[in-house]
Amino acid sequence: VLDLCCGNGALSTSFFQDIKGYLGVDFSEYLISIAKDNFEDNNNLFLVQDVVIFTKKCKNPLAFDKALCYGAFSYFNDGNAKSLLKSLYSRFVNIDKVFIGNLPYRDLVDEFYKTPKLKLKYIDDPQSSIGIWRSKSEFRKLANDCGWEARFSRMPKDFYASHYRYDVTLFR
Repeated sequence: VLDLCCGNGALSTSFFQDIKGYLGVDFSEYLISIAKDNFEDNNNLFLVQDVVIFTKKCKNPLAFDKALCYGAFSYFNDGNAKSLLKSLYSRFVNIDKVFIGNLPYRDLVDEFYKTPKLKLKYIDDPQSSIGIWRSKSEFRKLANDCGWEARFSRMPKDFYASHYRYDVTLFR
């Protein structure tokens, strides 16, 4: 499993018993140091690197058959998002499924931002606290332009932000 934007690795540990190997990649030296100190072993590794650069320069892309990016994809501007998805599709050919979770749903932005001024200021800003809000049709087009098919799902109702977030799974 390739975990893009893995953070401190705490969520990743739930996968370890069910997989043969894991690589978590994140640009934060601090978060990766926590992951390494607490969760790294011979089969589960963590790497400090920008994930867009990693997908372009990975020396062994055929080693992975699944990928995920949870809670971070909305912080990629359109250019980086497209570059990441294209690299995953063209270089990581054994990956048949990519899970991208916890995306802010543009069609439900009014559930979060109650004032139009704030909504207009932050909805398309990858550096805002929530990142870019993409509609499912926008995300589908992004995925399709990179070779992927997209299937959407709602987040579990007991998740605190489920009323304005969704998940997507990409397939070849």
